[in-house]
Amino acid sequence: MGSTSNGRVTGGGPFSRGHLYRLLANPIYIGKLPHKGQLHDGRHDAIVSEELWDRVQAQLRDNRCGTERPSAKHPSLLAGRLETADGQKLVPSHAVKQGKRYRYYIEQRLLQGEGIGTKGARYPAGEVEKAVLAILQRFLNSPSDIVTMLAIEDLTPGTMKRMVGQAKTLSGDLKDPQQARHIVSRVINKIIVHEDALELRLLTKNLAELLGAKSGSEDPIHVITSPCKLVRRGQDLKFILPLLDDSNTFSRQDPALIQAVAKAHLWWRWIKGGEVKSLTEIAGREGINKAQVTRWLRLAFLSPKLVRQIRAGDHPTSLTIETLTRQVDLPTNWQEQETLVAALA
Repeated sequence: MGSTSNGRVTGGGPFSRGHLYRLLANPIYIGKLPHKGQLHDGRHDAIVSEELWDRVQAQLRDNRCGTERPSAKHPSLLAGRLETADGQKLVPSHAVKQGKRYRYYIEQRLLQGEGIGTKGARYPAGEVEKAVLAILQRFLNSPSDIVTMLAIEDLTPGTMKRMVGQAKTLSGDLKDPQQARHIVSRVINKIIVHEDALELRLLTKNLAELLGAKSGSEDPIHVITSPCKLVRRGQDLKFILPLLDDSNTFSRQDPALIQAVAKAHLWWRWIKGGEVKSLTEIAGREGINKAQVTRWLRLAFLSPKLVRQIRAGDHPTSLTIETLTRQVDLPTNWQEQETLVAALA
């Protein structure tokens, strides 16, 4: 404790949780010093081993994820687990444009005020999270991959059946945001974003427990590396994963564009059938503004050939909702539409 010049006593109170986290996360204890988002060797000796340090950081990370409110309005599923291939932490951030909130994972140094012009990676949060969950689901739906990871000796048919059933249940649970948060916090140690792949590091023991099995593997971490492509569609980056039946073929489908075309056809049926009287009524039903209805409705008049291409993902990656509804003057003639889209490739 101490006192100020006017006699007020300071200190002597209990540590808050925030203070304890900062103390335990200080790398000075392993002989390191932080600078600009990276750790550098200090001139002092470490007083704890790096192995102990890593275990403590993993526990802190798990505690943070475990105490995050599932009902948080804008949760970040992968907070504390995401980093770039060169070791830069990717942390949650957001931007608000025209009243709409956009979530991202960005390099931590971009938030640390390292100076004007600092460059770093920034990925749309929803895209990263969707890709990670898809990779985890594929793994859980592959019995051979699970058996390889767990290395269970004397695996009986009964044990195999129960384990596969539980894995399918977990895969289904990943579709629920709250369940997904719990599973991710238990089984994923780290996710590394490479230029052409996503690397998931799974906690072998924890996943075995969720599957109701006992792991025979000596490796605490099991690594899954899935090829992926970063494709720019409009102003956003999309993580494109390989198709299930061919690890060298990537799906180019744009779910948002497919949904927009489907909505446009639905709205046009409402109008033709007299189910709605105005675009304002459609906007009210859909919970969007009339301007968006007006823009999207023109997609109901795309040529059948373009609709088939969009459904199959055979269209140019530059063809997006933004392109079709804002950036080009879409002709009514189908052949002219197809010529225009071909020029975008």
